[in-house]
Amino acid sequence: MTSHESPTSLLRANVETGVPGLDEILGGGLVRGGVYLLEGMAGAGKTILSSQIGFHRVSRGEKVLYMTLIAESHDKLLAHLKRLTFFDENAVAQQMLFVSGYHELMQDGLDGFLKLIASSIYDYRPSLMIIDGFRSAREFSETELSLSKFIHELNALVAAMDCTTLLLAPLSGNEPHPEHTLVDGLIELNRYSDGMRRAREIEVHKMRARNHLMGKHYFRIAESGLLMFPRLEAQHAAPSGSVDLKTRVSFGLPHLDIMFGGGLSQGSTTTLIGPSGVGKTMLCLQFLAAGAERGERCLYLGFYEGSQRLIGKAEAVSIPLDEAHRDGRLAIQWQPAVELPRRRNRRERTRHRKADGRNPHGDRRRGGLSRFGAAGRSLRAVSERLAASVARGRHYDARHGGSTALPGLRPFAKHACVGPNGKSRAVALHGNGRGSASRHFHRQTARRRA
Repeated sequence: MTSHESPTSLLRANVETGVPGLDEILGGGLVRGGVYLLEGMAGAGKTILSSQIGFHRVSRGEKVLYMTLIAESHDKLLAHLKRLTFFDENAVAQQMLFVSGYHELMQDGLDGFLKLIASSIYDYRPSLMIIDGFRSAREFSETELSLSKFIHELNALVAAMDCTTLLLAPLSGNEPHPEHTLVDGLIELNRYSDGMRRAREIEVHKMRARNHLMGKHYFRIAESGLLMFPRLEAQHAAPSGSVDLKTRVSFGLPHLDIMFGGGLSQGSTTTLIGPSGVGKTMLCLQFLAAGAERGERCLYLGFYEGSQRLIGKAEAVSIPLDEAHRDGRLAIQWQPAVELPRRRNRRERTRHRKADGRNPHGDRRRGGLSRFGAAGRSLRAVSERLAASVARGRHYDARHGGSTALPGLRPFAKHACVGPNGKSRAVALHGNGRGSASRHFHRQTARRRA
């Protein structure tokens, strides 16, 4: 370290990807000047993900170099990207330059390709470089030593030029490769089967200088690009702020409120258990109506019934919700359980809507979902998700002064949550006890009674 360099000046700057949920999985983003290997089977989304990151950096006023080692023409590549909303045609050839290195690799091998990279970086000065088709570089390396030498020289080059680099390659399975130990990060995109359905997942195997989230996380590809959904179990919510256990919130039913000592505690989570038809849904709707009457923001989430059917049932028993729904005090988010993989992707997507407050209505308090217990393969998995959701909800409540309704086991049919006057409230509707977790729960109960 020279005399004019301080320890902080040597720290690499953070590079945000701009992909929803990805920076959280990566532990904050990429490190400027680092080299990252992005692996995945054909059609996993590598090209879309790297392009999405590239156009995000372009939107920040930076330059991006996209270098291809595949036979696919740039015209075909751009034609595919044009269908995505992040694509900016005006930036192509101006801030985002596409260069083919296939010819240099064929003629002069890795040395010629490295010279092309160096000259392109010096001439164009990009902050991000994407090398698509790194498999070709593997195949043209005579030995593992020559490939390791290429990776080492590439590392030194991009670090000196502060150029973050993404290497795109197909999955290599369990077979180790030299680049796995030499790169700064190893990210895998994959697909898994769920019956006759297929779902997408991402896993970060390695990330230097980052406390990334371990394990697999669901993602999907939409018109806006990739949307990541980090698992709540992998996150750590550190509650902050004071906890108010004295404030009570009413159901709007005087006799019931007396039984609860004035109502439910602010920020609490309450599970209603009972057979089908006992009135769990109606009690939760009454809870929402009481909050809407006091001007609180209310949120309902579920899989089974749409807004019109739900409001119609409430109005039939003199629970006024229609006006609150029309003027925005009550938000109803309904996700039909049709053609959605039964477990991880539906569970992660819906839990993030409530736990992270990612809903278009901006409610300060969120609700849970129906069939939460059915989303797990075991009671242990369900309990872990419930614990993670409770921790995240309490953390959100401490920061924003609201209250959260969180999902529980499927045999626990309803979920209600309360908060202070002037705040929002929400309920979570759960299933009717016919899920696998429910059957296991009832079998265990019967055995204990026997």
